[in-house]
Amino acid sequence: MSNDNTDVLNELRRACAEILGNDGDTWPDHGNAALAIAAALGLYVNAARTLETENARLRQHIEAAQKQEPAAWVRYRSDGGFEGPIMDTDARMCDTRRGFWTPLFAGPAIEVAPDNSQAAALSAANRGEDARDAARYRRWRDAAIANDTVFARNVRKALPPEARDGKPRWPIASEWDAAIDAAIAQSTARDGKERT
Repeated sequence: MSNDNTDVLNELRRACAEILGNDGDTWPDHGNAALAIAAALGLYVNAARTLETENARLRQHIEAAQKQEPAAWVRYRSDGGFEGPIMDTDARMCDTRRGFWTPLFAGPAIEVAPDNSQAAALSAANRGEDARDAARYRRWRDAAIANDTVFARNVRKALPPEARDGKPRWPIASEWDAAIDAAIAQSTARDGKERT
């Protein structure tokens, strides 16, 4: 067996161990072993397809770049001198007898892959969540500055009972977010407008 095949099998074994656990004694009796192996293989197949697609796209860009003609040539002089032309757009004037000339291309750089809808939706969701976090912070800050005990009490009431005052546990981030959102909604209903 070649090293490549051994590496692939070891990678597959590690992936299955992550799904099933590392205890080798449970593997023969585990009913989902075949499903875990199939799932791991499916992940590898999907990754390989993605790489093939990306490689094909990059090959197209490289081939297009290789077909371009230089827009100009720049001459490099190892002695640091500047006598004679340093840049020229005429290829006939840039042969090796006249120094070392480097071609410059004016063609487009490799274009950015088009934004897929899933990534765009995730990015938009992240921007929305950032805006909500900023609004929560500003409202909490303004309540603290104004010594708004009603807002603080509404936040505390909106927390789960088991997470109030750290007994038996402290609230997690999502519970804080939900409690602050509820308090903002109450103050909006009470005051008729949202403070920002």
